[in-house]
Amino acid sequence: MSVQNNKKIAISFDLEFWHCGEHIRKYLPENYEIVPDIYKITTDKILNLLAAYNSQATFFVIGELAEKNLDLIKKIFLAGHEIAWHGFNHKLVYEMSLENFRHDLSFGQELIKNITGIEMAGFRAPNFSIRNDYLKILRENNFKYDSSRVGLRSKEENEIKQEFDIEEKSVSAIKIGKLIISLGGWYSRFLPYWFFSFFLKKIIKQNRIPIIYLHAIDLSPLPVKIKINPLIRMIKFWGVKKAWGKLERMLNDFESVRMDSIV
Repeated sequence: MSVQNNKKIAISFDLEFWHCGEHIRKYLPENYEIVPDIYKITTDKILNLLAAYNSQATFFVIGELAEKNLDLIKKIFLAGHEIAWHGFNHKLVYEMSLENFRHDLSFGQELIKNITGIEMAGFRAPNFSIRNDYLKILRENNFKYDSSRVGLRSKEENEIKQEFDIEEKSVSAIKIGKLIISLGGWYSRFLPYWFFSFFLKKIIKQNRIPIIYLHAIDLSPLPVKIKINPLIRMIKFWGVKKAWGKLERMLNDFESVRMDSIV
């Protein structure tokens, strides 16, 4: 392993509306679309923090948000970060027909290319809802890699590449017995930073670049008062106040790069 790679990680952000989560939809107010959202303020804070540490990242964006915020997407791109696709409206991929999925990807490539001037390389299915029969459609639409799995071994990723001619860049995870702890999401808020740092270094020693995923909601409070099941509230919003400090320590201790740079 080269000296240059001994601190590299790939941080990715799923950029979506706060109400996209599958577990929160049934608690939404009837007129949730008029409720102020937090993604613009949060994204600006993320960009400022990345710039302060000269770090790069990948933003998996949903099409509905991109359509309404062309300037925000362009701002992310011009700051040197990668724009990747997260589906048009956060619909689970395996609930879509192959033809609808094909249309979703084609629309996404055209939308983002009109903003940035280039085609996207990466895709991440909402809630990691991918199946192998959808991968060939990714390749047909000029995507270079998929990041819709968690905790795959190098052997498993290589098998996918050989069969479907597309890179599989799964989110890094720690397996403790049958428990799979992904490096990101609510675990990033729930677990202490030393835990993350220890396993990031362990993955790097295996000559792999860890892939971390976060949501804007992982760094933001709930923007509206609604009644939510206490367990769901904890999963979605517990530890938000400490999340920024953890992200800043990660950027200080490691070198974050775009995911398309490691494909």
